[in-house]
Formats: sequence, structure tokens, C-alpha cells
Amino acid sequence: MRYLPLIAVVILFLSGCQLESLNDPVLVTDVEDEFYVDMWESLSPSQRTLSFRIRTIENEPCLNSTVNAAFAKFGNELTLELNGINEADCVPGDGPARSEEFAGSLNSGLYKFNLNLQNTVFNAGQLEINQSRYFLDFETENGFNLLHSILLRVPEKSFWGYIDYASNPSAAAQLADNIASRGLPLTLSRGYYGHFTIDDSVNGIQVTNMPVGDEVLPFIWEYTEGSKAEIQNLIANFRNAHPEATIMVFDDLGQTW
Repeated sequence: MRYLPLIAVVILFLSGCQLESLNDPVLVTDVEDEFYVDMWESLSPSQRTLSFRIRTIENEPCLNSTVNAAFAKFGNELTLELNGINEADCVPGDGPARSEEFAGSLNSGLYKFNLNLQNTVFNAGQLEINQSRYFLDFETENGFNLLHSILLRVPEKSFWGYIDYASNPSAAAQLADNIASRGLPLTLSRGYYGHFTIDDSVNGIQVTNMPVGDEVLPFIWEYTEGSKAEIQNLIANFRNAHPEATIMVFDDLGQTW
């Protein structure tokens, strides 16, 4: 395992030409940001769970490098430890080291949150959880960059995705109209939901890992128990008729249609 360099500076205060105290040095930690940290909510029919996705800012020399990380929960205190890079059985190539630490299903409330690097750098903060969002706030962000302090929660009975209509624009447009006629509109706050982002773009949504291009149509709607199976059949029929086209659809239960 490789440890990351941490820079610490000890400042001793002087008064005139005399040293006031040798016993009380002030430790000022100056640490370059080494990691990106982000929140993610996994979806399933039975529960939703929170995890923390970590990756290095700089590329590592092994494609399979991982971040040596650990998560712990003691009552209402949460701690995420980042302790260097694992490069065992290296597959040569440049890429970020990654890891994901799972916090599980957390009840709504306020949690103390510690994010520490190599038991040397300590960042204190708090995580607030309610029915609509996760809010992670730190007093300092030494050694890491928190990509999103707010993770909005995916609304119930929602489904979203995208159609890549480059191969058959007319068929894709017809499918989009058919889905829209069966789905219900959603009024969502702008922001990051993990699986997608609601923004001011033309379509109002950017689906995570969606291809980039003018011929990709993202969407989000609400389904009802009556319309869900009908929409799924529309999608299946489209795939059968147009195997060259790409359509990806996801829902609030963690299922892919």
C-alpha cells in the first residue's frame, strides 16, 4: 500500500528576539487535495442505502488501483477514513484509484461526520438526513474535494432515462411521445440526485453516464401502477423493432426497464 504525502508546518511565535514558548507549538496542516468524495443513494424495492464514492484527483499508474478506505458508525457519529492507495497486482495504465464505502440505511436526523486522512488530517462536519435530501457540511475540507454537499432523494414512482435516436429519429420521437402520454409530469427541485441532475438545460435533466450529443433525448416522468407495465411494453417493443437504437430506463426501485 502506498501512503500519500502530507505536508505539516509547525509555527513557533516569536516576540522580539525571544521565544515565548517551546512547549505550545501551533500545528497548521497544509494538505493538497488528493481525493474526490461524493454521496450516492442506492435504490431497491426494499430500502435505500447511502454510500460514499471516492476517487483520486490525480491518475495512478495502475488501472485497478483502489483507495484504502474504511467507514464506521458509532451511534450518531460517522467516520470515513482514507488511508492511501492499494496497487497490488497492478494492471499497468493510467487511471484514478477508486473505492466505495457503504453507510447502509440511515434514519433521518443529524449525524456528526468525521473525514480523516491517514490518522493525520482531521475534518469535522455533520450529515443531515431528511425525506428529501442528504446534506453533508464540513468545517474544513483538507485533503479532499466534496463534489456535492447536497444529494437530493429520487422521488417515489419516478422513472427516467434517455433515447439515443441517431439511428432512427422518427421512431425515437414516436416512442418519446408515447411514453410522455402515459407518464405523469414531475415537479422537481433543481440539483443533484445522483442518478440524474435536474438543471436549466433544454430537456431539464441530465442522466448520469448519459452519452454526450445532440441526438440523445433524456426524460423523467412519474408512473402509476396502471401505466408502468404499459410503458415497459412500449420500451420492449421498441427494442425489438429497432435493435440498433439505444434506450436506457431506470426507476425509483433500482430496476432497469
